[in-house]
Amino acid sequence: MGAVIRPGYITGDPASGIQPPDDFLVRLWKGCLQVGARPDMGGNGVNTVPVQQVASIVVAAAFHLSTATDVNTAVAQVSNKPQLRLNEWIGAVEAYGYKLPMVPYKEWCTKVIDYVNDDTREEHALLPLFHFVVGNLPQNTIAAELSTDQATAALELYGGNPAASAVDMRSIGMYLAYLVTIGFLPAPAEKGELELPQVDEERIRGMNADMGGRSAKR
Repeated sequence: MGAVIRPGYITGDPASGIQPPDDFLVRLWKGCLQVGARPDMGGNGVNTVPVQQVASIVVAAAFHLSTATDVNTAVAQVSNKPQLRLNEWIGAVEAYGYKLPMVPYKEWCTKVIDYVNDDTREEHALLPLFHFVVGNLPQNTIAAELSTDQATAALELYGGNPAASAVDMRSIGMYLAYLVTIGFLPAPAEKGELELPQVDEERIRGMNADMGGRSAKR
């Protein structure tokens, strides 16, 4: 008996805001801010689940799911409910004071290409994924909404909280605040309808020092 866990994008800790800056969705924020616009991704969803919730589902499935089904291997799909749209994920930064108008995808691609071709600018955050993002990003990021019944069942047996799979505006605010603190993102230039929450800057700087002082700026 066994259990297979299938997570989507694993986001950072919503309590501390700690989030790897190399993550594609984080690079997407910075890459859009660098060109001053975000692409219209239509109705594409994005499956984002906080790391603690993924860990809870892994443990729950390992100890409960494989013994609660009649099949040799149970599959737990890890997904956020309700699922965010990519336009919502990227555009969430506007609520915190960033100016990031949405433009047609092709127009955004032109802005990215022009930026990359300008050697006087900071390296574009999406440069390692250049062909992916300017190829056909709306097509390449189409994601099906998967059934989370198995994961929910495992969490209920484990005593977990299925609602913790959601990534909301507060979680995003914590991620942004952390990324600003480590210097990966600039601070908002304007006052938004929401303020960036406070993060434990001393703890974050201590963690960076323990990692050898590696800069998060890219």
